[in-house]
Amino acid sequence: MNRLITLSFLFAFVLLLHGQTTTKTVNVATAGTLSTFFTSTEINSVTNITITGFIDARDFVFMRDQMAVLSNVNLSDVKIKQYLGLNGTYLGVSLNYPANEIPMYAFYNANTSTFKSTIKTVTLPTSINSVGYLAFYYCYNLSGTFTIPAGVKSIGDYAFYGCSNIVAFSVVSVNSRYASYDGILMNSSLDSVFICPTAKSGTLSLPQTVSWIGPSAFEGCSLLTGSLLLPSNLKTIEDYAFYCEPDDVTSIKNAIEKAFSTPFNPKLKEKILNEYIWEKTAEETIKGYKKLLNY
Repeated sequence: MNRLITLSFLFAFVLLLHGQTTTKTVNVATAGTLSTFFTSTEINSVTNITITGFIDARDFVFMRDQMAVLSNVNLSDVKIKQYLGLNGTYLGVSLNYPANEIPMYAFYNANTSTFKSTIKTVTLPTSINSVGYLAFYYCYNLSGTFTIPAGVKSIGDYAFYGCSNIVAFSVVSVNSRYASYDGILMNSSLDSVFICPTAKSGTLSLPQTVSWIGPSAFEGCSLLTGSLLLPSNLKTIEDYAFYCEPDDVTSIKNAIEKAFSTPFNPKLKEKILNEYIWEKTAEETIKGYKKLLNY
């Protein structure tokens, strides 16, 4: 009986530890050395981290691949330094990772095709000017409102793709490139739609200034309801702008209705004939490899 009680107590204690929140604040004087501030126990137990000082792509690798339960990351006072080498976020390939940029694949390991599912919040550095390609790809527990700092001028393709719990994007008001309209990430002049957060719910309206809806802009936005009145100035809806879940009948129905209600665009045939050809596919493939290799 005593043995049973002891085992039960130990089991409860392990469960308590497993759910425990552990916070650590570090100041990194030399970029690339973040890992030296953590013991082997902390690597597997720290959930919340605040970093100041200097980091580079190697430190993102450590957070992404080594910190097993990392949930909340505050980088607001960090400066990101340039790194050139084999040990960046795309391991094994010598690449240049620019200063002041959240590196490509920051929280997605493209070498192993694994996602950082533990991440819930990330506060970006106020000093950055760009977010790299696939930086938060399929960080599907990243939730709430995601804030874009004032100096960001570029967000790489699919940087937030698969982040299915972001409910809104917020942009610091003095940003000259981006703006937020009802939680949707747009450009500052409100004529281009970049990303509607996947977890946004309820009805949706777009400003009449919108003339362009970007690729995958509304992909996965299955919580939106009602009808969408497309702006009179709209000229272009890029690929995958409206999306349906192939195994969800209601989602398919809604996507068809949205597509059907879209005003006829006589340039669509021309776009198909010009864009969906083998030559274009080869060209885009070459561009992709050049971008990856910084060629």
